[in-house]
Amino acid sequence: MAKNKSDEDELSISIGMDGESLPFGKFLSIQKDFLDIVIDVSKSYFEDSGVISWSVLHAGMSSPYKCKVEVRPRRSHITKDDTYGLIEAINYGFESIEKNAQWPPFFSEKSVKKIKRMGDSIDGRRVSRVFIGGNRKNLEFSDSLIMNVTNLLAAKYEVYDSVQGKLESINLHRRRAFRLYQGKNESEGLLCNFPEELKEEAKNALEKVVYIYGLCREREDGKKVSMEVREIEVLPYSYELPSVEEILLIGRE
Repeated sequence: MAKNKSDEDELSISIGMDGESLPFGKFLSIQKDFLDIVIDVSKSYFEDSGVISWSVLHAGMSSPYKCKVEVRPRRSHITKDDTYGLIEAINYGFESIEKNAQWPPFFSEKSVKKIKRMGDSIDGRRVSRVFIGGNRKNLEFSDSLIMNVTNLLAAKYEVYDSVQGKLESINLHRRRAFRLYQGKNESEGLLCNFPEELKEEAKNALEKVVYIYGLCREREDGKKVSMEVREIEVLPYSYELPSVEEILLIGRE
């Protein structure tokens, strides 16, 4: 059955911008961030990365630049209503940030950071208008959206706390820092800065599970942004932990 124009409008989403002096390469960079966002939200929305795909319906080569993509099911159990709901979730996500300064459902930290990067890439002297839209809706990529997403990602509080995770990615060049990963699904890890006196401890703890304590910078939603480390303790592997019988014997001594 042929697909009508109404179906295309309901199941597609676009990004566009007016800017005669905007280099095409800059638009491609912003467009890629936009596509990364819709793909990332799709994975969260369906809790699966393989049930839908995105197809490019239109990609402009000159101003006004526009890229229009359509969501298409890849599994028989995904209905038109499911895909329509996904487009609505993407629209609502941008609206939540722009109008209410709220963290949107189905948007990961990676996606929100991509929105900020898009905002940072937009030069008001070259771009007169940016819009994102689906289901016949358009949302202006406004100054308030850019300001709100910056505020959502900003650390607002400092508190001493402890965190457990796997220490990875040590940097000893420009600054002394490592990344602490607390779960398999964490993509970036917690940025942990440490003083010179903890340099050897940090190096010896590489690829190990550690318990760290220090001054945490947190966002308003409680998400930790970074930590100034004061202590590092390497935790034993599970096979190094005493058994229940050994613990009981210790208690009897």
